[in-house]
Amino acid sequence: MEGSYIPFRWKDDFADAAENEIRYCCLVMGWRYFAEIKKYASVIERRVDDAWCAMDSVLEDTERALELCRKYGCPFLLIDGEYRVKPDL
Repeated sequence: MEGSYIPFRWKDDFADAAENEIRYCCLVMGWRYFAEIKKYASVIERRVDDAWCAMDSVLEDTERALELCRKYGCPFLLIDGEYRVKPDL
């Protein structure tokens, strides 16, 4: 499921038994990956204008996601370059 729909405090909503059945890894995309995001932004969604997606906001989002992952003990994978990784779930 896409991370924007899963709160960092997701464990609060599940019993311990259910929590053991869920594998969670927050994919955090860094500034080096930003160029790739912009390059392929319209491939699936056919965006007309994504000028709102700027480096400053991407960096803020990245820092905020990392901060929240650490605060709530969520495992994360920082993608800050080529995305050719397989998370250990």
